[in-house]
Amino acid sequence: MIQELFKNNELELFIQFSKREFLARYKQSFIGIGWAVIQPLVLMVIFTIVFGKFAKIPSDGIPYPIFSYTALLPWTLLASGINYGVNSLTSNVSLITKVYFPREVIPLASILVATIDFFVASTIFVGLILWYNITFSFNFLMIIPLVILQLIVIVTIVLVLSVWNVRYRDVRHGLPFVIQVWMYASPVVYPLSVVPEEWEPFYVMNPMVGIIDGYRALILRGEALDIITLFPALIFAFVGLPFAYIYFKKAEKSFADII
Repeated sequence: MIQELFKNNELELFIQFSKREFLARYKQSFIGIGWAVIQPLVLMVIFTIVFGKFAKIPSDGIPYPIFSYTALLPWTLLASGINYGVNSLTSNVSLITKVYFPREVIPLASILVATIDFFVASTIFVGLILWYNITFSFNFLMIIPLVILQLIVIVTIVLVLSVWNVRYRDVRHGLPFVIQVWMYASPVVYPLSVVPEEWEPFYVMNPMVGIIDGYRALILRGEALDIITLFPALIFAFVGLPFAYIYFKKAEKSFADII
């Protein structure tokens, strides 16, 4: 079976791994892919009650449920893509130690499955848009390059951290905590407008700041993307990705020995 899998070319191999990852993730699950919808939906309800009703956090005049869900969708994509992608190599020890193939196929397949979850969860967003009577502007078309930019950021992070996770298993234990802290350091439960002006130049260095605010700008405010706010994400993605890939390819030679 393993030999048949690796007779395929790289694209077919990527597709096969993606199917395998998707089926494994929801195997023996009663709700199945419905979990992709439940998680951001439940978080939206909790955030609306705790931060919108109790803490009275502003939402720039936008109803808090759709304000938070617009950020939770890309954030869930980031968290899911990183969590599964970083741990994907250590979860496939038997394959890595038995036969050679381009190792990057494994984390990339995990990211693809997280992307599928993202689009499935977006179906609830359509209902919210209709409920709150949100109208789209021509700027909404920029959502496609914004999603692509976020995926490149995720791939860059995963390629580096998956190597670290092979060498140091502390990464697996610390990753959920880091992602949780990162969420509160990003404008998920609050708008970018509440950040003090003197802190903003440092705050926007977080690549997810421009990406999350970009989703809200395109979908909720009908505005164009702010390239200045997105600049850290663009640098992180298009400068960091080549270095991350080279680093990964150099490190993969030793995976079978240390994994």
